[in-house]
Amino acid sequence: MLIIMLIILGVESFVTEKRFSKEVSSKLMVDHLLFLAKNDANDYLHNELKIGEDGILFYENGDVYYRIEMKTKEEMKVLLYASSRKGGKAEASYTFNLKEGKVSKWFEI
Repeated sequence: MLIIMLIILGVESFVTEKRFSKEVSSKLMVDHLLFLAKNDANDYLHNELKIGEDGILFYENGDVYYRIEMKTKEEMKVLLYASSRKGGKAEASYTFNLKEGKVSKWFEI
């Protein structure tokens, strides 16, 4: 009986650790996708995009959907939705300074 209990505890521990590892891996993947989309901002934000326009960035491990939320002469606010091939999802919003060509504010939702 003691051996069976030890086996059951070992299996439960393994399953819990495996589930945690999968969740962490998924979170890291969508964070990486958001990072890639932020770094590629110079490529897709220099188009003549208007408020409400959107697009999709395709990467090897997932996709990032972006939408222009606000635009002035100096700044543009962009909303990002990342989804990995393994099912992870994340959202972020950032403000892009058009004159400097870089991200000035970053918010994960």
